[in-house]
Amino acid sequence: MVEDDSVIGSSSSSLANKYFTVVVRDGLDEDNAWKILNQVLLNYFDEIQTSDKSSGFINTPWVVHTFPVSEVKVRTRVQIKQVTNEGLAYQIRVSSEISPLNSKDYNYKAWDRVLKQYEPIINEMQQRLAKK
Repeated sequence: MVEDDSVIGSSSSSLANKYFTVVVRDGLDEDNAWKILNQVLLNYFDEIQTSDKSSGFINTPWVVHTFPVSEVKVRTRVQIKQVTNEGLAYQIRVSSEISPLNSKDYNYKAWDRVLKQYEPIINEMQQRLAKK
């Protein structure tokens, strides 16, 4: 039996496709928090699709990875939005979707797994921004 390469290359995550909130620690102002958010994303993505500091929104483009053995493709992106009523805080979502390899873009479905290469984003955001 052939192992599913998409499962091997990913991890189950209760945070996949759900927003989680990071409350920024004391002493870190909005400008520096914004820089950190962008730096973390650029460690995992080649570019940022939308970055609007005035509205507090960042969005990466979808990045597609194919898994020929299991005949699927997985796309991932990160969305961040500033939360205004909790002091300085951001809601972050790692979107992960899966589709058959030969299907059109509209056939993607939410997937409760995150590719291993993107999994550290959640921890890194929390460690570099959050209150201890």
